[in-house]
Amino acid sequence: FGDDKGWFYSLAREKGEKVWETNLGTEILTEPVIWRDRVIVATAEGEVIALKREDGSLLWRRGNRIPPFKMSIRGNSPPVIDEKGILYVGFFDGTLWALSAVNGQTRGERQFEGGGGFTDIDAPPALDTGRLYIALFDGPLLAISRENGKTVWKIDLGSGSQIAGEGGILYVSGSRGVLHAVNKESGKVVWSSRAPG
Repeated sequence: FGDDKGWFYSLAREKGEKVWETNLGTEILTEPVIWRDRVIVATAEGEVIALKREDGSLLWRRGNRIPPFKMSIRGNSPPVIDEKGILYVGFFDGTLWALSAVNGQTRGERQFEGGGGFTDIDAPPALDTGRLYIALFDGPLLAISRENGKTVWKIDLGSGSQIAGEGGILYVSGSRGVLHAVNKESGKVVWSSRAPG
């Protein structure tokens, strides 16, 4: 896990003792992902960093060119990795990266425009067969082809929360406190429900 001073720690599962620590030099706002022999984390400055799981040594580091004046709620998504070792991560400027988890090489990049003031991609992209679902904080919600990176459908629905899926339905907690059920294939909203109170 990481902290707001840029330190990243590995603790022993049994007793919580520190195994190693390393300073990445930038604030860490999201949880890391473990893949094979490495730990991969996205930082507040728009970087993706892979560390050796055993000792915390640096394997690779990639930076995202985020303008310092970009209006944001200080969010970026935790990385997710598919069955082919492709890592997907979103940033607070609306950029989505696809990187090789092996060496950090870019496999794809897209810039999305938000429907309001905040373009942050805060929730981890949701993986599905052949598709990737992402939400910008102020919208939209999109289905993206994992094969060619093109938009399959797009609807005016924003979220900063993790997208859940079951069967043919996505469950999305909207930025305005409304839970939506969305058809995976068409993007059509099946129902919406506002939380009581």
